[in-house]
Amino acid sequence: ASNDDGRGRESQSHTTATAKPFSPTGASRNCLFLATSKDAFLRAMGLVRLWSEGYVEPIVPPPLPYHILAQQIMALALQESGIGIHSWRNHIGAMPGFAAMEVRNQEEIIQHMLMKNILFSDGGILMMGDGGEQTFGRRHFMELMSVFISPPMYTVLHGRKEIGQVHQHSFNTNNKGPAVLTLAGQNWQVVHIDWSQHTAFVEPSKEKGKSNWLGEGQPMHFDLCQAVVRVLLEQTNGLTISNRGEELLRELREQFAWLEPGKSVLISDGVGQLKWWNFAGAGFNRLMRNCLEDQGIDSKAENYALTLHCRLPVQDIVERIRSSLDSVMERKCRAGGLSFDDIKFSQCVSAEELSKMQTEREFLCVFADHPGRCLTVLRYF
Repeated sequence: ASNDDGRGRESQSHTTATAKPFSPTGASRNCLFLATSKDAFLRAMGLVRLWSEGYVEPIVPPPLPYHILAQQIMALALQESGIGIHSWRNHIGAMPGFAAMEVRNQEEIIQHMLMKNILFSDGGILMMGDGGEQTFGRRHFMELMSVFISPPMYTVLHGRKEIGQVHQHSFNTNNKGPAVLTLAGQNWQVVHIDWSQHTAFVEPSKEKGKSNWLGEGQPMHFDLCQAVVRVLLEQTNGLTISNRGEELLRELREQFAWLEPGKSVLISDGVGQLKWWNFAGAGFNRLMRNCLEDQGIDSKAENYALTLHCRLPVQDIVERIRSSLDSVMERKCRAGGLSFDDIKFSQCVSAEELSKMQTEREFLCVFADHPGRCLTVLRYF
């Protein structure tokens, strides 16, 4: 898409939406979004819609930080040259995340670290054990100074000059030739990798390169998805949209002409695949995916919809969706969060406690900002 910038010039590959809500003081605040895809355009429109409505996203700390409690107890054991098995509470017990934990869970974390020899107790005084020193003791216990896991980065050198750092996945190629990276505005061919030193040596290349990092976009939450619905159903008062943006919005409204406020829609493609458009957010739909899987329905979770792969009668599918909705609302379905290996200090906490922590966190992400019950009404096309 392209838009006229107001001076007769065309800006290619962008659909522009500008929001200028009126300020009570008479000033005009504004923000500009340049959207390069339909999905990005809808996301930007939804975000600006929320902003114009005065929405403030709730900030809620992740519950049950068991692994952080373990880290803090280890740090106290080092700082104080030993900390009492109960007196650690005098230092950090009032921190809201720790204070919200049951005493039984706190004690289980300490007992788990004692069992793993991460800590050892001498007359009720906790100190670092051999296992703790082997796991966290390198570089004067530097690992205890942060609570996140850094990705495996490799330093890229041209001769002795450092060009930058890349993730190891940048060296994976789909062909037999050497990897070509893009760093510092130039393309570089990898000529040698020292895996033990996390170093790669490169030389300039005329081939087009790329550099890869692990990660994915943040999932949209319920309120943002529902703002997109309002954009598709209602007028966009208070927003200034480019001509190309207006044209794209009309196209999208025609595409989603079947939308109705407060309802979700189940649509079949006629060949065994259905799409449940609920605009509930990726977090909610991941939970629904797990529940439906337990009921024999494979699905793919997205921000706006669940794609269902099954050949059951439609009414059976509707009933299974409603049953899964009840399971989600009652927290009876499986949560599928990060691998335990992605949680730093996970070895200090039992698998049972880690699973409980992840479940609480995933449900918090889903239920902190929406009621959910409006999704129980389904229509079939």
